Amino acid sequence: MKPWINCEVYEVIKETHDTVTLRLTLESPMPFFAGQFVMVRFAEGELQDDKRASRAFSISSSTDNPSIIDITIREYKDGKISPKLCNCNKGDKLKVRGPYGNFIYKQEYDENLVLIGAGSGIAPLMSIFATALGEDPNKDITLIYSDKTERDLIRKNWFMSYKDFPRVDLCFTTTRMNWLGRQGRIDKKLIDLYVPYKEENLFYICGSPSFVNDMVNILKELNVELSKIKTEKYD
Repeated sequence: MKPWINCEVYEVIKETHDTVTLRLTLESPMPFFAGQFVMVRFAEGELQDDKRASRAFSISSSTDNPSIIDITIREYKDGKISPKLCNCNKGDKLKVRGPYGNFIYKQEYDENLVLIGAGSGIAPLMSIFATALGEDPNKDITLIYSDKTERDLIRKNWFMSYKDFPRVDLCFTTTRMNWLGRQGRIDKKLIDLYVPYKEENLFYICGSPSFVNDMVNILKELNVELSKIKTEKYD
């Protein structure tokens, strides 16, 4: 079993009205692949080392520095853990264990990337996006990201800062009709529009189980080979 690593909250980044990113400095390096996740628990306070308070969170930062990682957390009001993590302050102590998971991107993957996410499922895609472009600014990446409203879109401005990269294509859509951008759920028509040459791509899909299943079914209808589809489901 992998050991727990002591870490400290170095920075709290307010992403949206209900989502934060905790930037953690680790006591010892933890090399990882983009897309993987860690288990997180509290190292102080009433839930100190409580196994029942351990939760899985995707790493949302690039792989550049294995001693500093980001985890992006959406608060669920009735949750036991997410409200406490979302209210962490700089200097708070946590523990992480990992990395885990097979939803990974490696530098040797030479296919174009298509990242499809919904809600907080954008977190591991942030890591893949940043890692791939950090390694190759000419990497062909299409991001299709959906959330309820514009105010719920996580790190939209950060993604937009890459819009002038030569081979980056960004699509944001909301399921509630309250902004001037693209509206509606991600569907077959939208994917077909943004990904014309599907056989040349490696697809990464992350979100709720129903969302992921729907996206996989759409890609199968578009004749994408299952070997070209990687998925991660957030319960």
